[in-house]
Amino acid sequence: MSDLPIPLDLSAGGVNRDYTTIWADFQRIIPHLCPEWTYQGEDDPGTALGELVAYLGDHLHHRGDIVLRDLRAAKTIYRWMLVELAEWLGYFARRPTPAQTTVTITLDAVLAEALSVPDRSVFCADLADTIYFENLSAYVIPAGTLSLDVVVVEGRTITPTTLGAATGAPFERFNLSANNVLFNWQDDDLVVTVDGVEAQHVRWPRDAGPNDLVYWVRAKRDGTLQLRFGNGSYGRLLRRGAIVTCGFRQGGGVQGRVARNTINRLQGNLVLNGAFITVTVTNATRAIGGLAEEGIDEIRQAAPAFFRTQDRAVTIEDYEIYAKSVPGVFRVKAVQSGVAGVILYIVPDGAEDGDVLTPTLKSAIYRAFDRRKMATDSLAVIQADLIPIDIELNVFTYRTQRNAVVQQRVQAAFLDRDTGLLSFKMNELGKHLRISDMVNIVEDIQGVDYLDVIRFTRHPQLVWRSRLGTAVLSAAGISITKKCQEQVWTIYFITDMKFTVTGSVSGLQVRQGTLNVPYTDDNGELSFTIDEGMVEMGEGDRATISVSQLAFNVQLGAKEFPVAGSVVIRVNGGID
Repeated sequence: MSDLPIPLDLSAGGVNRDYTTIWADFQRIIPHLCPEWTYQGEDDPGTALGELVAYLGDHLHHRGDIVLRDLRAAKTIYRWMLVELAEWLGYFARRPTPAQTTVTITLDAVLAEALSVPDRSVFCADLADTIYFENLSAYVIPAGTLSLDVVVVEGRTITPTTLGAATGAPFERFNLSANNVLFNWQDDDLVVTVDGVEAQHVRWPRDAGPNDLVYWVRAKRDGTLQLRFGNGSYGRLLRRGAIVTCGFRQGGGVQGRVARNTINRLQGNLVLNGAFITVTVTNATRAIGGLAEEGIDEIRQAAPAFFRTQDRAVTIEDYEIYAKSVPGVFRVKAVQSGVAGVILYIVPDGAEDGDVLTPTLKSAIYRAFDRRKMATDSLAVIQADLIPIDIELNVFTYRTQRNAVVQQRVQAAFLDRDTGLLSFKMNELGKHLRISDMVNIVEDIQGVDYLDVIRFTRHPQLVWRSRLGTAVLSAAGISITKKCQEQVWTIYFITDMKFTVTGSVSGLQVRQGTLNVPYTDDNGELSFTIDEGMVEMGEGDRATISVSQLAFNVQLGAKEFPVAGSVVIRVNGGID
């Protein structure tokens, strides 16, 4: 190309070699190579040919880009490509997982005999689309008992499906064409039989001997599954004509996270001595778990960590990755404790609706680390604290804007469940909430001219650390002023009625407090009243109050997760 009369950009990669730039280069070079070609209108045959060549060049560059991009895990945009790259590292990306909850079965009246609840009984949440749950174990309602709690898992069991007859070829493959098959690389996810004999699941053919009847599973690009069998050296070679069947469950995903009191129907009837028994069912707690397939960014993070640690939890980051993979965990923060201790602070799914870290979820987290953590490491799993953030703003709009419309936009910027500054999805444990970030977000809202920040602070809360009595914070709560500094105040009872107040920054206060009497610290930073309870307080009873400045950055601790507190938005300047 050195003989070209003008320089051209010949770089590969397609970023700047698209149709427009290629055709522009053609037009620039035509007068130099073909000066007699003077007319280049759209109806000129030469123009049509040049545009065609430019289009083909654009397409070739695009295809070259895809090949180069998809050979690099950090660049590919196709999940199936990343899944296959991760499998080379031994990491199997998560497929959709089912939610689970507990339903209470209640009889109309107690029975003189025990009543069996067979496994795979179907419980229904009749929403826009019916969501099905099953109990995977049988239960018994004892005689004389009115109700029983039963653990149910989202999804339905499908009658074993015949996949076909073997041809006798090595490494034979059978496609399971059903959608939404619940399979996450566990040995009991599928029930596969060959001529009526159950085959065992392995992740890799190298894990099987020549006579072992085994299968392994790989996900196809469309999300369905493919079952593979051995060759006589790695797993048994299937005989010609052998019939392969597969039993499975269908379901999984976020749609299984049904709210409390929505599972209200048992499909079919419970039977005792040939008679139908009438029951009512409900779920007192919302379903947890129910994860979608692992996202492309999650795989990028998890696969290298798996390969680096060989499925062992070594670093703090490893603990966070593996804990977050447990169904029911929404957010997690790992903190080093001592020389060989790790604390996991957990925000469970549904925390925004009042759900807590249940013993079941805590046990699942511990089990996830049974084989992963170092033998010398100690592990503690603790529920994180939800910290309300109070916001008060005076927002001024342009004169042509409607105040009510702008107020709705500002409210949404904070409270929208998907994108709001204080939404669960947008926040992390231990986050540093910067007032400048908040101001920039509000000022970018359509119709907003400027704003005054009156309050941007953590909501002050009194937490009892130890107490014998039943004194409580008055309904008026805790007030802070512009003088307030970020610190922790400790309230310590010296008698049944009197207490001292010490600030982690302000120190021991001269002024002591008395039950039922409003208290203000020496510097006028905060004020509160503690009301006397039915049981008198004892010496040594102690409480703390964490506060931040009235309108400044809020730094949360590792155990703390921000949520919406009091949000007051006043809008002026526009049309009422």
